Amino acid sequence: SIFSFFTKNFNIMGGKKVTKLNINPKEVYYITKDDMAFDLVRLAPCCKPIKGDEIVGFLEDNHHVVVHKLDCDEAQRIKATHGNRIVLVDWQKDMDNSYLINLSIEGIDRQGLLRQIVNVISEKVQINIKNINFSTIDGAFYGNITLFAHSNDEIELLTKKLLKIKAVKSVKRVN
Repeated sequence: SIFSFFTKNFNIMGGKKVTKLNINPKEVYYITKDDMAFDLVRLAPCCKPIKGDEIVGFLEDNHHVVVHKLDCDEAQRIKATHGNRIVLVDWQKDMDNSYLINLSIEGIDRQGLLRQIVNVISEKVQINIKNINFSTIDGAFYGNITLFAHSNDEIELLTKKLLKIKAVKSVKRVN
């Protein structure tokens, strides 16, 4: 994990400061809860990666790692200009954090649709909703939902279940 790497190389608990960073570019560092708790890892706000996304890390000047989705435009820019700061990262298998996710949902408006959508999210997939906003224009609905998800797999399952509702035509994860 990044936490154990920093503890070993920077002696965080003992306060000893090391100026040279020895990251092995071939080694994968697994992100753990400790990494998040000690603020050694920050999830990039531009792409908001969650467990299950393909990710890449970049070492900042403060020796913390910023994690981006592999296909993030900002990650591609940093990779091109600061390739020496790349850190291979992956999610630790047993990590069970919640991530705020935004979904955009569109379709054909009908009575009871919102109740059906909320039922799929909270009852069938059992994800907590933080915010929901829907509007209708000329028989179509447009919605944005902010929810707490644990992984990309959970979002994919939710998307499949929402698309089974006949009136729902599109569900997309947005940053």
